[in-house]
Amino acid sequence: STILDFLGLSPFGTNGIPAMHRDKEQAAYETGRLAVQLVRDNVTPRSFVTKQSFENAVASVAATGGSTNAVLHLVAIARDFGIDFTIDDFERISARTPIIADMKPWGRWHANDMYNAGGVALVARELKQAGLLHEDARTVDGRTFGEIADSAVETEGQKVVFPIETPLKARGGVAILCERELIPRRDLALGRRLERARGGDHVAGARIERVGEQPRVQ
Repeated sequence: STILDFLGLSPFGTNGIPAMHRDKEQAAYETGRLAVQLVRDNVTPRSFVTKQSFENAVASVAATGGSTNAVLHLVAIARDFGIDFTIDDFERISARTPIIADMKPWGRWHANDMYNAGGVALVARELKQAGLLHEDARTVDGRTFGEIADSAVETEGQKVVFPIETPLKARGGVAILCERELIPRRDLALGRRLERARGGDHVAGARIERVGEQPRVQ
C-alpha cells in the first residue's frame, strides 16, 4: 500500500487506514467520488505517473525496509507504463536511502502503528528533508509530494518513524547483488540477486535468471 501511495496512484494516506478504523468508510466514499471525477476529467495514471514517481516509490520501500517483491512489481509496472526503470535504478536509490521506519517483519511495529504515528506522510517528510523525494511529483488527488510532506502531522511520542538524521540503518533494506564471476555488470537481469537485509543481516533473497526475453525470479 505504501508503494501505491508514493507512486501517486492512491489518494495519499488512505491505504494506511486500518480496516476497522472509524475513518475507513469516509475515506472509501471520498475515493469513490474522486474516481468519478477523474473519469469525467479524463485523467489517467499516465497523466501524472512519471519516472520520478517510481523513484519516490523505491525510496519509500527502502526507507521502510520493504520487501523484495517491490523490486519485481515496480519494474513490471514501469514496463507497462513504458517508463525505462530497471533493477539498477532500484539499487541506486536504495543505496542512498536510509531505513527510518521500524516496521515488521524485521522491526517492532505494524502498519496500524504507522497510521497511529502519523502515517506514511512522516516518511515523505523525512525523505524530503534529506533531498531524497521528488517534491514536484503529483498524486492522483492533485497534490504534490512536497505538499504532502509539509502537511504531515506527527503523533507526539511516536516511535515508528525515526528522524532522517538518526536512521536505523544507513542504507535501504533491499540490495541488488551481481555475481561478477558469472556475468558482466552491464547485464540488467541475469546473474543478479535481490537481497533484503536488516543492516548487514541477510533475511530474504531471490535469484533472477533470464528465460527467453523475460527475467524470471527463483
